[in-house]
Amino acid sequence: MSIPVVRNFINGEWRDSSDGRFHEHRDPADLTRVTCRFPRSPREDAARAIETAQAAQPAWAATPAPKRAEILAKALQAIVRRRESIAEVLTTENGKTLKESLGEIDSAIKETDWQISEGRRLYGDIVPSEREGVMAYCFRQPLGVVSVISPWNFPFNVPCRKITPALVTGNAVVFKPASLTPRTGMCFVEAYEEAGLPAGVLNMVTGDGSTVGDEFVVHPTIKAISFTGSTPVGIGIHKKAADTLARTQLEMGGKNPIVVLSDADIEAAAAATVLATYACAGQWCTSTSRAVVEEEVYDRFIAAVLDRVTQISVGPGLDLRSRAGYFESPRIR
Repeated sequence: MSIPVVRNFINGEWRDSSDGRFHEHRDPADLTRVTCRFPRSPREDAARAIETAQAAQPAWAATPAPKRAEILAKALQAIVRRRESIAEVLTTENGKTLKESLGEIDSAIKETDWQISEGRRLYGDIVPSEREGVMAYCFRQPLGVVSVISPWNFPFNVPCRKITPALVTGNAVVFKPASLTPRTGMCFVEAYEEAGLPAGVLNMVTGDGSTVGDEFVVHPTIKAISFTGSTPVGIGIHKKAADTLARTQLEMGGKNPIVVLSDADIEAAAAATVLATYACAGQWCTSTSRAVVEEEVYDRFIAAVLDRVTQISVGPGLDLRSRAGYFESPRIR
C-alpha cells in the first residue's frame, strides 16, 4: 500500500521542499504504521510562500467582497462533500474518535458559513464633523499578508476559523499546519484550490516551528499572525512580532475549573465534566483540569463522574467501538 504524500502549496502548485527533506507521520494508534510523508521545509520555502502571497494580495483585495465570498462558499461546498473523508484523515493523524472528528468538521462548516456571511458586511462608519460642509468617514481595508500557525488538537476547525475571515476580508494567507496533522491541513487547502481561489492567495508550507514557523513570524512582510498553541511559544511570537509591529492573535493554554454548587443538576454536571475532561483525549485548550465542588454534593458528583468514566472505551479512533467523553444526555451531547 502506497504511503500518501503531502506537499507544500505555493502559488497554486503542489511541490516538494526545495531541499527534498521530509518527515514521516505515524498513526498514534499504531506507531508501526506510516500514514504520510510531508516536507520538512527550509526557511527559504516559507519566505517564498510569503513573497508569493504578497504579490497575489493586491488583486485579491481589489476583488469585491461579495465575489470573494462566492469563491469561499464554493470551498465550503467542497468541505461538505468531503466531510467523511476529511474526518477519516483527521482521526488517522490526530487519534481522536471518528465521531469527534465528524463533530469537528461539522463545527468548521457552521463557522465557515457564518464567517463568509460576515464578510459581506464590511461596513465602515460615518461620523459627525466639527467643520461645516465636511463629512468624516472611515472604511476597512485588508492588512496584507497574514500568517496562520495552527495546532494539532483541532487541525481542521482552527484553520477554518482563522483563514476564512482573513481571506474574505481581502488578505492573503500563509499557513503552517501542525507537524502532527499535515495531511489534514492539505485537505483544507484542497477545498480552496477546488473552489478556484486565485494562485498565491493561500499558501501552505509544512516543517519545523524553528524554521517555517519562525519565518512566518519574523518576515517583515507579515502584517498579522494568528497562532494557537502553547503559552511559551505564544509569548515568544508576541515578542518577535514587536520588531515588525505585526498584529498578533494568540490562543494559548489555560487552566479551567468546573464549579459545582449544591443546587446543581449533578447528572448534567458530571456529563459536562467528563466531556470537557476526556473528549479529544483531554487536549482541548478549554479542557477541565479540576473540579471545585461543594461538600454537600461531593460524593454524589464523584460517583456520577466515575460512572461515566467507566463507560469510556479506549481504542483506535477509526474503531467505532472506541468511545470518548460523549454520552447521550438530555443536556450534554
